[in-house]
Amino acid sequence: MSTRKTTVVQHPKTGLKDAIEKTVDSTKEKTAYDNWVSNNKAPIEKDTSKLDAIVKVIDGSKSKDNKNIQLTDSTNTKKGVYSNLYITPYVGINQFYSSGNGTSNTSEFGKYTQKSLSNLNYGVYIRFMFNSRMGIRFGVGKKQLETQTMITKQVGQSINLQNILFVKDLFPFNIDQKFFNETEVELNKRVTYTEIPIEFYYILKEGKIGIASALGFSYATRNDNKVSLKSKEIPSYFIGSSRDYLRASGSANMTLYFTYKLTNRLNFEINPMIKYHYLGIISNQSLRPIDISLNTGFSYRLSH
Repeated sequence: MSTRKTTVVQHPKTGLKDAIEKTVDSTKEKTAYDNWVSNNKAPIEKDTSKLDAIVKVIDGSKSKDNKNIQLTDSTNTKKGVYSNLYITPYVGINQFYSSGNGTSNTSEFGKYTQKSLSNLNYGVYIRFMFNSRMGIRFGVGKKQLETQTMITKQVGQSINLQNILFVKDLFPFNIDQKFFNETEVELNKRVTYTEIPIEFYYILKEGKIGIASALGFSYATRNDNKVSLKSKEIPSYFIGSSRDYLRASGSANMTLYFTYKLTNRLNFEINPMIKYHYLGIISNQSLRPIDISLNTGFSYRLSH
């Protein structure tokens, strides 16, 4: 777009000022003006490669510091402060029950109720924690299961024992003669095991008072297997062993832990436990043995 523009010019010799009118292309003039402005206002380019390298070094050191902070917050990954390994000795009492009534060691199964007696059990667990919540534990322990059955009979009546491996040179006839005048005879069975449990451990609640649980199974080998009889007049009379119990036994375990923190490394524990013996008794399928125990112990973290 062209416009008319008046310019005042001073004569170099006379000093007179004349007005000169000329045609100006406003479009070209505006374009030239914009180019001049942009050239003068453009930022000065600098070599930022060194600055970028410094920033990367600073960021790298910050990321390392952040990793160290995360290790400090984790209770199971900080090297030299928290250990993943715990040792837990325990001792407690247990009782042996079954889903069916009666004893399989008399021919009159179901007539006489089998009663469980309290016994001592003890052992030690080693626990390894994968993280702050989950872990696995295994150990070794000793336990004793004992039951008692009161058998009533008439004077001179046989006791009718079965599923018993009698000691050498002992026969049912000898037992009937010994308890000939008794009307109540107590049948006692005692079995001891060495067991190896393997269980998954999970912490439900942390704090001064904590709660945890464990699920798993145990493999057990039988040590002692004794059957004895006694009455008011006759003390304990050993007659042999029960054929009911296999040499090897297996159980499914469920445990609940109540813990009290004494120090950062030492906890006091109370744990009720239920064990269902899916292997171990063979004489009667209606007997589903259950082992219930209440244990106490200490959980000790090996290093810190």
